[in-house]
Amino acid sequence: MAGTRSDVMVLGDGRLQAGTAKLAQRAVIELLTEPGSVRGDPTRGTVFASLTRPGRVATEADIFAAFSLSLPGLARALARGETTATPLEERYKSARLDKVVLTPGQLVLTVSVVSQAGGPALVSFSITYG
Repeated sequence: MAGTRSDVMVLGDGRLQAGTAKLAQRAVIELLTEPGSVRGDPTRGTVFASLTRPGRVATEADIFAAFSLSLPGLARALARGETTATPLEERYKSARLDKVVLTPGQLVLTVSVVSQAGGPALVSFSITYG
């Protein structure tokens, strides 16, 4: 798109997202992308989605374990999208799973994503299983 900037992300309603909020959004997208599912880039994504499919998890501890196993892939995926021109607020440093709510048919996660600038972004999202 002409006139787009790499340091902002346009949301569906036209608002711009930048800084740690943009980093958090990128982290959620990569976390929920399965390796091999992006045509032309088989290195994108993490194992989180495949490890948390219905029938594969029974407890919140299973979700915490799946998140931990996904962290190296998340770090690699996010680093590939960063350059020296990427603002520190949008460069990944770490992520932590703060809260899990596991109910029949739904998983709700609260994740802290920390940037190289030190600013954390807290994001909550749900996954609904049909």
